[in-house]
Amino acid sequence: MKNVQTSLAALASLLTACLLAAAVFVRFALPGVIAAWGQEDRSLSLIEKLTVNIGMFYFSFQLLILPILLLAFLASLAWLILAMSRGRAGNKIVRAST
Repeated sequence: MKNVQTSLAALASLLTACLLAAAVFVRFALPGVIAAWGQEDRSLSLIEKLTVNIGMFYFSFQLLILPILLLAFLASLAWLILAMSRGRAGNKIVRAST
């Protein structure tokens, strides 16, 4: 059970770290990409339109989304540390007294 909890905590930490990295990308790198796409003389593909729509959604709600992502990331890290420390505490070797 301890290995499962540690694995789930690690997976949650990885997932929230990826979401946080995506939020940072959308916040800082995407506006330049959107501007470059706007200067081209072609219509945007479906993936590009979806990316622009996700970016606009994030820009509208970034003050709500970013703190929630940060709290989720910190909570998953705390869970991972707690799960790992419980796993180590269970592996102690106790010598029998003679």
